[in-house]
Amino acid sequence: MLIPSHLHGGPVSSSSDSLFLTCPAFAHIPNSHHSTTAMEELGVKLEQNIKTLNAYLDASELPRPSFDRDTPPAVLPHDAPPEVQDARQQIMDASLRLFRLAAGPSEYISHFRTGFNETAVVQWLLHFQIFDIVPPEGSIKYTDLAAKANVAVVHAKSVIRMAMTSGLFEEPEPQHVGHSAISLYIRHNQHERTRASWFCDVAAPAAAAMVSAHARWPQSLSRTHTAYNVANETDLPFFEHLAQLPERKCHFENLMKAAGTARHLSVEHTIASFDWAGLGEATVVDVGGSTGHVSIALARQFPSLIFVVQDLPDVVVNAQSDLRSLPDGVALEKRITYLPHSFFNPQPVQGAAVYFLRMILHDWPTDDAVKILSQLVPVLGKNSRIIVVDSVMPDPGAVPLQVERVLRAQDLTMLHSFNAQERAAEDWKEIFSKVDDRLELKAIKQPPGSDMASIELVLREGEAV
Repeated sequence: MLIPSHLHGGPVSSSSDSLFLTCPAFAHIPNSHHSTTAMEELGVKLEQNIKTLNAYLDASELPRPSFDRDTPPAVLPHDAPPEVQDARQQIMDASLRLFRLAAGPSEYISHFRTGFNETAVVQWLLHFQIFDIVPPEGSIKYTDLAAKANVAVVHAKSVIRMAMTSGLFEEPEPQHVGHSAISLYIRHNQHERTRASWFCDVAAPAAAAMVSAHARWPQSLSRTHTAYNVANETDLPFFEHLAQLPERKCHFENLMKAAGTARHLSVEHTIASFDWAGLGEATVVDVGGSTGHVSIALARQFPSLIFVVQDLPDVVVNAQSDLRSLPDGVALEKRITYLPHSFFNPQPVQGAAVYFLRMILHDWPTDDAVKILSQLVPVLGKNSRIIVVDSVMPDPGAVPLQVERVLRAQDLTMLHSFNAQERAAEDWKEIFSKVDDRLELKAIKQPPGSDMASIELVLREGEAV
């Protein structure tokens, strides 16, 4: 992933207009009417970056990317050099841009309709358990598959052959279905299925209701005036509605666990984005920390730290016993405690070294984000800091296209569900200034490959509460 400029030169100053470097893959592509020039330049960059990627893979004795069923799920290891990770991102960016140039404006709508059909296809595949019915080795006849799934053969062919255009499944011989590398990965990865089913069953219907929500409640930023409210015919905010639906609530909890395993959201990035070891013996308050999976990971890595995990009573009620059941739970329990707490109420823990909010504030509109942070300021000590781990949105066009598309999609998901947003640097600065003008943005660090940055806030020297 493209590396923000501050990773090359230390902390970001508060005057920084952009946290991201311009992507060298397309920074100088001419914006002219000479499409062939743009295509040729993209082609050259594509070739150069493929050579960079393959050279690293060959030197590391790793397989080159292929469509073979047994190809590794990840092209690169997580610790690959930044320049190699960047080359992979630039390959994807250039490929997307070349496709658009070759297709031209007249084909946009024709390709556009594949998007919502792809969502419907994945939902169908999950619902009828096609990933499991297709054997991990060999293949199955369409007729046998349809019988096992209790669907019409003609329907199975139409849906699965559409899926094949996205890399899901293949026909190794006429009238037979076999797994592709992607579909086999999903078959064996429950976390990926959890994410896919949430996107299809909950997120997609909410997205489809966006127009209705904005037409019904023009200009409203209320958490009860969202596309999710329209799609689910409820007047309750997202989390209150979730609490009434045990099955969906469980699905969401599993979604959060799945998100923790995704490489771009990995806890490893949280560990790398701040000098936790430098705290020495200190207390970290994990605000809105759910069942404490991040604190557990940090506690295993940094034995001098003590953690207080805070969340609502129904979230933490069984967390302590669940912690104890882990193989190293007895040792961890001495350093991790759970405290029922709403982050809208005054913070009960005074003077901790770190007040930590990971993937919290993006769920809330600006006014609520200000309220949440405002509860922390009165308890900050001289050496306390607030660490916010959340997305810092790039300027349009400042990062590779496929990276920006995922970030913008996540931004819209926050809009649909909460009337909230993923925030750019200036948005974060606005929030911090509204919380308390003594808050100082000390640093923003985003590890390579991470979708989120670590934002460090302190009270100006001599102004601790």
